[in-house]
Amino acid sequence: MVIDRDLTADDAGVIGGYAEQSDVINNSVRISGGALHNDVYGGFAVAGDAINNSVSMSGSEVVNVSGGYTAKGNATNNSVSISSGTVYSGVWGGSSSEGDATNNSVSISGGTVSDSVYGGCAIVGDATDNRVSISGGTVSGSVYGGFAISGNATGSSTGNSIILSGTADVSEAALYGGHANSDMGGIVSDNKLIINGWSGKVLSLNNFYGNKGGIEVQSLAGGLDLAVGQMTAFVTSQAEINSNNNKLITTQATEMQAGVALTVSGEIGMGSNSIYIDVASVRASDQTAITTESRAAAAAFVNQGAEAVSDSINSLQGAEAGISTFATVSGNNSKYNTGSYVDINGWNGIVGVANTKEINAGKFSYGAFFENGSGNYNTYNNFNGNSFRGDGNAVYNGGGLLMRYEQENGIYTEASLRAGTAKNEVDNALEFAGRRYGYKTENAYYGAHIGIGKIFKLDNGKAWDVYGKYFHTHHEGDSVNIANDVFDFDSVDSDKLRIGARFSEQQGEKLSSYYGLAWEYEFSGDAGGTANQHAMYTLSLEGSTVIGEIGFRYMPGRESPWYFDANVKGYAGMQEGFSGSVQAVYSF
Repeated sequence: MVIDRDLTADDAGVIGGYAEQSDVINNSVRISGGALHNDVYGGFAVAGDAINNSVSMSGSEVVNVSGGYTAKGNATNNSVSISSGTVYSGVWGGSSSEGDATNNSVSISGGTVSDSVYGGCAIVGDATDNRVSISGGTVSGSVYGGFAISGNATGSSTGNSIILSGTADVSEAALYGGHANSDMGGIVSDNKLIINGWSGKVLSLNNFYGNKGGIEVQSLAGGLDLAVGQMTAFVTSQAEINSNNNKLITTQATEMQAGVALTVSGEIGMGSNSIYIDVASVRASDQTAITTESRAAAAAFVNQGAEAVSDSINSLQGAEAGISTFATVSGNNSKYNTGSYVDINGWNGIVGVANTKEINAGKFSYGAFFENGSGNYNTYNNFNGNSFRGDGNAVYNGGGLLMRYEQENGIYTEASLRAGTAKNEVDNALEFAGRRYGYKTENAYYGAHIGIGKIFKLDNGKAWDVYGKYFHTHHEGDSVNIANDVFDFDSVDSDKLRIGARFSEQQGEKLSSYYGLAWEYEFSGDAGGTANQHAMYTLSLEGSTVIGEIGFRYMPGRESPWYFDANVKGYAGMQEGFSGSVQAVYSF
């Protein structure tokens, strides 16, 4: 049976499945709102086993929660999951008054539990292989992996575990791997505390020992102050730790992950009131390369916008005196070889207005424009045999000024200024303690370019355009917090020189074609930064690219105010791929 609804104060209690003389199996309750001044059971058996029953709770208020309960029988494979809401008393994954509690679990990722938590509870019987996992929320009182009371019989608590991760707040909780009545011969052993990317305070740690039990540190939390030669406590306890039947399973950290940002090695020790690491080495984690590569991808995409500006200026070649409006839309697919590689797919667009005047045996055009770009990208890298991939989206919006001065002898100069804001959103980039994290950055960018060239006119409407252009783009740095780790990204500067030639010829009265070849060199384009003050992998866009292009221009004639241009470019070298653009100009 499945019960899925909000609760009301009038409910006398909620039970997913009930049986008096048989087993209660595979029942579940899902509650997502309201308040109940009573108890919730996934399954309730009077004389039979409670097997595979569950309660899932979010945004509710209840007194007690039990995944599965049996008065006379065994409680096996029952579970409780709490993501938000409030439990005013206790939580039991599975419990039995007269029987064993085996392989039951409680998972808390949010909300508040004001009293005790039991992975598995056996009043008269054994509590074995039960689990409590706390990754968020606040838990007060006592937390037991397994609890065996056995007031008049032998009952043992073995093989149980408590897992702490994420943002769990157990500062007002006493943690017990297991509990049993030792006066009746009950055994408490082989229970485990697993610390997986967690740091914080507890009231006490108890009964984590045995040949297969103890305190296991799988990873350290993010945001810790880790420095070589420094001892950093990541768990502190109000009560003494080393006198409460606890032992360390993990005594050495070897290239252990510390948050999403760092990798640390050193000795893990247990003091009277703390668990600490004596750091021998610490560095930025290999996976942080995803963040600098994503940064380079976003910068490269914004840089592509400068080419759209330059193409828009080309449309002013030979423009008649007067005002004109122009628009350019380009799409591209590019791969940048950075030692690893970055794949970018996107669109760039420009709309603007320009004025052309005849000045000193030449024509001077100047104008203003708005630019926008939207794209997605993938980054790939390999470190120590591990592959890392990042997926993201980049958007920029800005504007600028442009000019072109063309003399009658064919010599021309051009320039532009641009500025705007770039946003970069990365999905599921970094992994830590079984979770994946994305992030967003936003920064200003500023750019400029200058170019000079000469048009050599030949017979029959043919001409050569030989040019050189220099592009500079500056991207401001940014800082983000990812899972308590601080990432500071350096500014990125791009300086590119392009030298090329373009041949054009008339294909008819209104149509002309052109073909071009250019060499471009990126002098910088370094993207780096720090993760928790440790330098990350810096990659560079530096390198040469050869660009080939083919395009067509259509001019309906002097009687028409329109001008059209379509262009395809191919790239090889540091940048590989292709782009296509369409321009339209309307003159008044």
